[in-house]
Amino acid sequence: MLLNRGILYLTFALFAIVPYGKGQQRFEVNGYVSGIGQGTHSSDTNAVTQYASELVLHQRLNMEYHYGTVLSAYAGARNLLHAGSMVTLNSYYADIYNLDNGYIDLNFNWIDQPNWFLTTQIDRLYVNVTHGPLEVSVGRMRINWARAMVWNPNDIFNTYSYYDIDYMERPGTDAVKMLYYANANSLVEAVAKLDSAHRLTSALQYKTNHWGYDLQLIGGYAYGSDWVTGFGWEGQLKNIGFRGEMTYYQPAKNFADTLGAMLASVGFDYIWQSGLMLQFEALYNSPKTLLNITSAVGFFGAPASAKSLSFAEYNLFGNILYPLNPIINLSMAGMIYNRYHGWFAMPGIDISAANNLNVGCFYQYFSFKPTGTRLVSGYGMVRVKWSF
Repeated sequence: MLLNRGILYLTFALFAIVPYGKGQQRFEVNGYVSGIGQGTHSSDTNAVTQYASELVLHQRLNMEYHYGTVLSAYAGARNLLHAGSMVTLNSYYADIYNLDNGYIDLNFNWIDQPNWFLTTQIDRLYVNVTHGPLEVSVGRMRINWARAMVWNPNDIFNTYSYYDIDYMERPGTDAVKMLYYANANSLVEAVAKLDSAHRLTSALQYKTNHWGYDLQLIGGYAYGSDWVTGFGWEGQLKNIGFRGEMTYYQPAKNFADTLGAMLASVGFDYIWQSGLMLQFEALYNSPKTLLNITSAVGFFGAPASAKSLSFAEYNLFGNILYPLNPIINLSMAGMIYNRYHGWFAMPGIDISAANNLNVGCFYQYFSFKPTGTRLVSGYGMVRVKWSF
């Protein structure tokens, strides 16, 4: 705990003493503050419906320091205060936010009370050095190898939960990254990371553009146990967006006599002149690597790896987005899972109330049958968010 707080104080102290805008130096700060009121209900065919609610105050701070075009440093953190009956009823609630899967533990709870807690999560803390076509980054960063919209088998360094709609920045990972721009259309990226269990993931990505498509190939060693290879693409089929990813995992142990696991996703999207947008995506998750989810709470946590993206082998996603006018956007998302007779729905509305001020209302509904009893859960949220 003392080490974590020391890292936090040192991070913000280093950025605080950087001269602002002097010569080739540039210092930038941005972020947001949001207040969220949310409630939940859950029930099954044998029990009375239970209700809970909470208030969440969410403050995000991002800082960047640039020295010319050679050196850059980045830090980002979010502070969260949760209070209400959802905290009281779930004794492990604060522990979830205190859990850090990175090599260095940068999540910590300042206050942990029976009905409220205050936590800080540092998810960006890295330095980037550029020399000609070569970039080297060291620290906690977001490494995005995703091509699809919802499920990302190629994203072996960072996983996230689609259902966690209040964490748009997504988690970071503790890694060393080298990026080489071979030419205007091609680059090679090499990344190595260690997680909290000291498991190594290291891989190469080759990215290029041909026939109007962004293409990528990946290969390496993942999660201290598997050789991994895969590919991804993103482009247009006439006026329809077309993208997807495929990744294959082969256990390193008993390599020759062990079958591996494959995950693949493919998606389409189309936008009309009116602004109406349709999105569709499908995921195949090998039955060998399915998630073990027995309650709706399990959906919100990020999968431990890109090797296990769903509890179901076959998954379908659809989303409709429509700008009612310049300040109001409507959406309706849904999923169907072939396992547990499960389905999910999420209607939403987002309102640009003023410059840098947004108001959003969302509702998430889960229905699935992991045992002989169907479980139903609903989560409603109203969020007011001011960005700076």
